[in-house]
Amino acid sequence: MRGDKPFHVRLKQSLKKIGEALLNFFGGDFPVFILFLVIAFFFWWSRTMGDNYEMYLQVPVNVSGYPDEVRVTSPPATSLKVSLGGKGTALWKSKTVYRRHVLEIDSRRFQMRHGHASFATQALYDDIQALLPQTVAIRSIEPDSLAYEYILQTRVSVPVRCSGSFESRNQFFSESVSFNPDSVLISCPATLDTIPDAVYADVSGLVISSDSAEFDVKLIPVPDIEFDAELVHMSVTSSQYTEKRVEVPVVGVGFPDSLTLKTFPAKAAVSFWVRMSQFEDVSADDFKVVADYADMAGQKADRLEVHMLSQPQNVKNVSLQTRMVEILMERNPLW
Repeated sequence: MRGDKPFHVRLKQSLKKIGEALLNFFGGDFPVFILFLVIAFFFWWSRTMGDNYEMYLQVPVNVSGYPDEVRVTSPPATSLKVSLGGKGTALWKSKTVYRRHVLEIDSRRFQMRHGHASFATQALYDDIQALLPQTVAIRSIEPDSLAYEYILQTRVSVPVRCSGSFESRNQFFSESVSFNPDSVLISCPATLDTIPDAVYADVSGLVISSDSAEFDVKLIPVPDIEFDAELVHMSVTSSQYTEKRVEVPVVGVGFPDSLTLKTFPAKAAVSFWVRMSQFEDVSADDFKVVADYADMAGQKADRLEVHMLSQPQNVKNVSLQTRMVEILMERNPLW
């Protein structure tokens, strides 16, 4: 090693001295000065680069091939500080080599124990040396080991489901929803007591205003669980609905055979939404509204609450407009 000053400082000082000497010698004859300056530089360069030096090199590294059951919580370093010794020309080539190469390290070379994995960087001497000129020697590698923290995990595939509700416009309501992909791979800590049976896509605020719609929706994060996707593609098929009202007769249930029930009003008003294409297909006969004798609870009452006992499956937002009816019970003359 020559001197204690860094290589680039000595280079700058030497060029300055050569320039001052040539200016004093050649005076105003600038072209001649430039020619001799170039000659002097190449002479100095060939002489200087033939000497031995020490250089530090940042070698980028990438650890890959982690097992599926391992989740890295604190990743290893991404570069190594390597001290090199050798002639100037060889060291210059070494610097350009690792500008283009990343040192790949298989995670299987790490020693794993109780959530901590480590790998002695001394084992990388041959890997690093393989890309360096033969005249360059590795003097040290820092740090002396690569390490990362990890937890063991379980990976399972679970279905995607909806969370929240759509905003409907122009009287369109969703009929079917599909996701692509329809399931995602989740990674759970092996110590987790319960593994989720599904992940949920947040559909809140999405607007349905036509027969079909396409969305990219986010999956709702779950603490301590990782998904292999953040978004899923959702397809929604819809139908346009309209409101309809019908008058449904009130029927008594649970009344003794000895009594005949009459209600006022005799029919309850029911409103609902139905597909426009099925407007004429749905009638009062498809609904059943009842007054239940059990609601009297052994008391004499002249009013009873009515309930929707059954309704067709192809309607939405069913609302029983009539809530209470007056009742009159007459004894059956056959009793």
